[in-house]
Amino acid sequence: MTDLDLNSAINAYLETLPQSERLAVSVELQRFSRWVGGHRPVRTLKPADVEAYAADLERAGDAGARRAQILKGFLAYLHRQKLTLHNLSSVIKVRRAPGRKAGGKAAEAPNGQRVVLTPEGYERLKAELAELEAARPRIAAEIRRAAADGDLSENAPYQYAREELARVQSRIREIQAILRVAEVQEAPTDGRTDRVALGHRVRLLDLDTGERLEVTLVGPGEADARAGRISIQSPLGRALQDARVNQEIVVESPAGPIRYWVEAIEY
Repeated sequence: MTDLDLNSAINAYLETLPQSERLAVSVELQRFSRWVGGHRPVRTLKPADVEAYAADLERAGDAGARRAQILKGFLAYLHRQKLTLHNLSSVIKVRRAPGRKAGGKAAEAPNGQRVVLTPEGYERLKAELAELEAARPRIAAEIRRAAADGDLSENAPYQYAREELARVQSRIREIQAILRVAEVQEAPTDGRTDRVALGHRVRLLDLDTGERLEVTLVGPGEADARAGRISIQSPLGRALQDARVNQEIVVESPAGPIRYWVEAIEY
């Protein structure tokens, strides 16, 4: 298995596609590259990396489904070329995300249940909401400018701007729904870190690859794979809850079981 980095793998994949498809595929794969890190060796990609990105795609409705299909094809290519340890394409579930019905209310919190957030996560969501609301007028202006260029069916900037606006509006509704029902929960402050709990930072050893990673367990509305924040409702988050130091945990993923060793728990 080579140490090919993600950007190089994307370029190699684009060469296998018809010229007419390369622009749209390149745009999406560059988004994924910025998410996980373009100079990162492809062999280090894990299901947890793809899972967090895929969750963001699911929130984007039909546009997200098209983007997910592009990413799924690329990840399948990586596995066929024996560049990844896991078949990461199986993590991507391409389906239409439930949208907002005409006359209906905004998206509700996941499963209609309460959403637990750390104090830091609550503030991050408020800041993200402010940024998204500020971005809406800019994207709308981009759509108007692109629409003035002529035939919309052949107007890639127009299509991309529309998809971006749909993603932003979907994310705004989601954050608003989360903040309405959020329960802010402090991490344990008694100094006890013998078991993993919300807000704890955990150092793990991948028993299959020998690589180490650090993650922080957070509420589902504040997960960010790039920052090492994983949801308590994700497969890894569920496996970590109440785990102890020097304990092996097994994460069941679509790509197969992944074994980790808990090396340290910090707050």
